[in-house]
Amino acid sequence: MYTTDEFVEKVDLYGELPSGRYEPQEVLDVAYDQLTSVVVPLIIALNEEYYVRSENQSVVAGQREYEIPYRALGRILRELKLIKNTRVIDLPRMEPELVTSSEQSEPEAFYLEGFNAVLYPTPRNAEGSVNMSYFLTPSRPVLVANAGLITAIDRATGVITSSLPTDWTLTDTFDLVTSKNGHDSKALDLTASAVSTSSITFTASDIPTSIAVGDYVAKAGYAPYFQCPDIAYRYLIQLTVNDLLQSMGSQAELQAGMAKSEQLKGALIQTLSKRVVGAPKQFTIDTFFLR
Repeated sequence: MYTTDEFVEKVDLYGELPSGRYEPQEVLDVAYDQLTSVVVPLIIALNEEYYVRSENQSVVAGQREYEIPYRALGRILRELKLIKNTRVIDLPRMEPELVTSSEQSEPEAFYLEGFNAVLYPTPRNAEGSVNMSYFLTPSRPVLVANAGLITAIDRATGVITSSLPTDWTLTDTFDLVTSKNGHDSKALDLTASAVSTSSITFTASDIPTSIAVGDYVAKAGYAPYFQCPDIAYRYLIQLTVNDLLQSMGSQAELQAGMAKSEQLKGALIQTLSKRVVGAPKQFTIDTFFLR
């Protein structure tokens, strides 16, 4: 689907905007506001597991607090599990008012405190890991010139060949972003051991096999795409057009644009609301394993 550069061109085309009225990055910023405030909440509300990621943190004896990943949308958890050897234990959420003891034992539940999940009881032993499932915040869009198109990958040395921005340094962290539908970040917050304008070097094992030539390197939290299903792009373009038309005071064009966005919204919901068409969800976990 469209890169950010192409997205800006489509906004200009559909909105018939005056040439030069808005800088490309201004258009991208408006579109990102619409993505995070309208499109992403709509998609997540469909409960079809879009944007879901998970992260493991080792259980530490005597440690009760485990930080919710900073890139979680709204620092919201979808689910928390305790993994011990081959056992996966789904911990229920409790209210902090129900805490009645400081005794250490095997955790049976968790509660929220600020941006942390707190295990209760506090773990007595350093066994297993806490698995946090969350919705990944879509990366902020940048023009293609501010990312690096991957032209070669040496999986033995970790060297990625790309024409890179001149201001990237070893103090930055980086994401690897796929060009495929959805454009998700396949690797997050990587540190580089070498950076130049023609290549960047990561730990070889940190480069996912799903990243290939034609994908992108970007600063952490940024991407040269909008991170949503490709089928949502047309809706996002129209929302962006509407926002810009409103700022220009073009009321007649805005009314037509709002009608179009409602039409596109309905089509998007209809398409995404049943992600597995031939296998509807008809059972609970218990009935699934008892079949």
